[in-house]
Amino acid sequence: MSEDAEVGAEPVRFAYWVPNVSGGLVVSRIEQRTDWGYDYNRQLAVLAENNGFDYALSQVRYPKCGPVLRPSGRG
Repeated sequence: MSEDAEVGAEPVRFAYWVPNVSGGLVVSRIEQRTDWGYDYNRQLAVLAENNGFDYALSQVRYPKCGPVLRPSGRG
């Protein structure tokens, strides 16, 4: 039996990052050419599904609401 046919093996699943925020996901001086609007995101979702992508990963930006604590417990 080949590795690919291993009993109980999960297939590889693919995801893409949704450009749902202004400016995209990259901090860069290079102009970003993504659009965060509904129509563009829908177009990407359909294209991704038609090409075997299983998931869309979405970034969320929260307003600053206090100090960020590091694992040491200090800000």
